[in-house]
Amino acid sequence: MTLGDRVEGLGVRSRVLVSAGLILVPLLCPISSASASDASLRASVQTWSKAIAADARAVSSNASRRHPRLMTASAVRFVTDASRARASISRQFASTAKGRRAKGLALAAFTDYTAAGRFWAASGGARTRGQKALATALARRAALFAGNGNRYLLAAGKALG
Repeated sequence: MTLGDRVEGLGVRSRVLVSAGLILVPLLCPISSASASDASLRASVQTWSKAIAADARAVSSNASRRHPRLMTASAVRFVTDASRARASISRQFASTAKGRRAKGLALAAFTDYTAAGRFWAASGGARTRGQKALATALARRAALFAGNGNRYLLAAGKALG
């Protein structure tokens, strides 16, 4: 016998009481969502941080082996993952002041990572076209954005504990 069968066997007054009970019980139960939402934010930041780190290693490896086309492809993946990470983090709820600060820092980090990836992709394209000076300048700009992103992400991790 299911709950629906039990409710059908009751009178109108009893059905109203059961329905009200089903609605009020979740509202009256004390739930500590503060730690839960910051914990899910921390888990999301850690997950995306690992994905971004893997993409950054691929970009670095391809650049050091002087494979500009592979570097460009890795950089495009890096940009895609950074954009997805930013979207994912922005949907997370931070319930404490530290969580809100960490969320802001993580969003800034992934924004900078997106910019770094775009510069890396442009650098690989310039290298493919034989424009070494432009490729070097773009790679330096990418390194600045990546360094800022690293600092923001470390600060976000410290804020989340």
